[in-house]
Order: sequence, then C-alpha cells, then structure tokens
Amino acid sequence: MDIVMIGLLLLAAFSLVNLINSQKARMKYMNGKLDAIMKHLDIEDNTLDEKLIEFIEMGESVAAVKILRQRTGMDLKEAKEYVDRLGAK
Repeated sequence: MDIVMIGLLLLAAFSLVNLINSQKARMKYMNGKLDAIMKHLDIEDNTLDEKLIEFIEMGESVAAVKILRQRTGMDLKEAKEYVDRLGAK
C-alpha cells in the first residue's frame, strides 16, 4: 500500500514538474513574440530597465536579477547576463 502511494506521489510530482516546464517554455515563446511585435511597432518598454538600473546603481544587482526573473520569467543565467549588460552601460 505504501509503495503504491509513493509511486502515485512520484507520478504526480513528475507530472507537475513537466507541466511547469512546458508553461515556462510557452511563456518564453510568448515573450519573444511580444518583443517582436513591440520591435515591429517601434515601441520601447524602458520602465523595467529604468527600475533595474536604479537597483544596480544602489549596488543591489541581486535584487535586480530577482525582479527581472519575476517580471519576465527569465532563467537565472539569462537574467544575470541581462543585468550585467545594463550595469555596463
């Protein structure tokens, strides 16, 4: 009985992880589409960048990475590289 329950819990956990990963991929795809549309329409969204730059200037680049990841769904490596590029400007 315990083995069956553990198996069901593992299956449920695996299914949830798979669902979350597919949703992250879909969100990344949609963000790319939105970025392309904004570029085509010559629209810039600098409000997030401005907020991130404020954190970077205060020496809070970790907080900037965290905010960027929350707002965009970027993974840690992408967000860190983005914040580093903003800080180098």
